[in-house]
Amino acid sequence: MRTRQIRPKQIADTLTYLRLIIALLIVLVGIAQGRNGLSTALLLLLAGWASDTLDGQLARKDTLSRKTWIGEHDIIVDVLLGLSMMIYFSLSGFTPLWLTMFCILYLITVTLVLRGWTLYAIFIGLSYGTILLVSYLYATSLFYIFALYILIMLLTTWTHCWENIRAFFAGFKDIQTREAVKKKPV
Repeated sequence: MRTRQIRPKQIADTLTYLRLIIALLIVLVGIAQGRNGLSTALLLLLAGWASDTLDGQLARKDTLSRKTWIGEHDIIVDVLLGLSMMIYFSLSGFTPLWLTMFCILYLITVTLVLRGWTLYAIFIGLSYGTILLVSYLYATSLFYIFALYILIMLLTTWTHCWENIRAFFAGFKDIQTREAVKKKPV
């Protein structure tokens, strides 16, 4: 009898789906606990960040390099995780509702009109900056854990981070090129 071997990509995909569940849980913490749930929401976020780190490493180790729907949409899951924290912050009174509404409108525009992952990175920067600020102001010990986590990730995945930074700026050139083609007279 043959046993089926679990591939690293399957585990990576499972971790990505888990991040979707974590995003939902963060919003539910905001509804159920409000400001009192800050530590819980931040710890859930940290679990989500850890799953993102692991799923990326596992996906890159898979020798078959097959693509899956969830793997190709990993950036959207990352965006939803950041958005869940923005929603939590608004529900709990840490940030104004207009900021979350702006983020939602921005993401709808990027997804439906502009269609560029580079523009998702701007949202991720805004949401994670907000996360760091709120954690610094209201949960300082968790802020230091987040800062340490980010530092460790930068040091251990330095080359991957640089690849993403280069791709980010290359994405802006692609957007500018698309806009120039649209405006070019026929």
